[in-house]
Amino acid sequence: FGRVLIIKALGLSKFIFGANVLQMSDKWITKINEKLYNYLWKGKCDKVKRKIVMQDVEKGGLNMTDLAMCIKAVRIKWIKKYINCKNDPAWKKTFEFLCNKENLNLFITSNFDTNELPVYLPLYHKESLKFWKDIKCETVEIKQDLNNQILWYNKNVKVNNHTVFSKSLFQSGLWNVNDLYKNGELISFDIWFRRGASVNDYLVWRGIIEALPFTWKELLKDNTPVSPDTRLCYIDFGNKITYLNNLTERHIKEYEKGRIFSMMETTDFKAKTKYENDYALNEDEWVNIYTNAFDVVIDNKIIEMQFKILHRIIGTNSLLHKIGKKSSNKCDFCNMYKETIEHMFFNCIEVRNFWLEIFDKMNKNVGTNIQISIKGILLGYQLDDKTIENNINVLCLYGKKYIHSMKLQFTIPRCQGFFSSMQRQLSTYAEIKNNKLQDFFHFIGHIDGTI
Repeated sequence: FGRVLIIKALGLSKFIFGANVLQMSDKWITKINEKLYNYLWKGKCDKVKRKIVMQDVEKGGLNMTDLAMCIKAVRIKWIKKYINCKNDPAWKKTFEFLCNKENLNLFITSNFDTNELPVYLPLYHKESLKFWKDIKCETVEIKQDLNNQILWYNKNVKVNNHTVFSKSLFQSGLWNVNDLYKNGELISFDIWFRRGASVNDYLVWRGIIEALPFTWKELLKDNTPVSPDTRLCYIDFGNKITYLNNLTERHIKEYEKGRIFSMMETTDFKAKTKYENDYALNEDEWVNIYTNAFDVVIDNKIIEMQFKILHRIIGTNSLLHKIGKKSSNKCDFCNMYKETIEHMFFNCIEVRNFWLEIFDKMNKNVGTNIQISIKGILLGYQLDDKTIENNINVLCLYGKKYIHSMKLQFTIPRCQGFFSSMQRQLSTYAEIKNNKLQDFFHFIGHIDGTI
């Protein structure tokens, strides 16, 4: 799919450049995404769900980038820029003035309530803070997690329906929720008063105690010691804790794609489920199956064809008849049976003879002993010898392309015609520096007896 590259390079890049300084409404994001996906599918309706298409190739997608996801990454990067900025440029002072928070750095770090942002805050800044809030991990399951809950500006600790902040209590050492208790006992206000809190802070402190969620109070009363370590502004990225300050824009996009993927249901993978039921596949095999065409083949038409086979959206007569595009669902080669994906590329007697002749020549001239199988032809062979595996899988990809092209010409696929087409491909790709591809054409020469 070269169209994905074109979309990223010439389409999305222009909108993302503008999104660095301008707010873009959901309405326009939806419209732009519609145009981009319309181009991807050549003016037709979406064939595969967008949340699958945006995934990496290893997960069955095309690594298509979603505009909303890109904008979210840009906004989070802007907040990260503010936190890491050590100077006081005009843009930073303006942001602090508009947010109207006594300690904005602490506010951003805390589990803040987006509903308490000033109504006059520009949409760009409001959106940036909401995206930052959305990506952070802020769950509380054990007592140690309360160390990661900043007490101030915390949406779970409200006094009179508002989050609170006391500068003197903060400076006296009351930072996170666990600081309120010691060994399961509430630390009295006298301690904070001796550390620098004012008398007026008593009502704030008392209000905070009353406002704590019941589950938090139960955890705090547990006298189990906790580590003083705190984890603020982090995500669980790739089964490891990663702080947002260390994330690049690319990492944020990968995290968002992973989060979308984890929320998908079995019904979103109907094609994958069918293949698993038919051929007893496990999850580890799917990475090789999905990346098979992308690893070596440079012909986008072949990559597109294999993608359609894996997602069962290729135009067989069975499918075309169902949507009223064909008068018959019979196979174009044998004209006897219903033309499904399995029949068109393997089960048809004419196609089966085509594969048998090719594999017989391969086994005889190359010295292999590989038998044809519907699983191997459709999804790829997985062998101990990776060089042979690579060459056979590319052979199957080019063979399927040849079968499909013969179907469109209403011509029976023949072994000799296939090797003639491969010789033409060889002359086309002769100057391309791709070791795996050159090994494959050398492999084809051995099979055909030309080398």
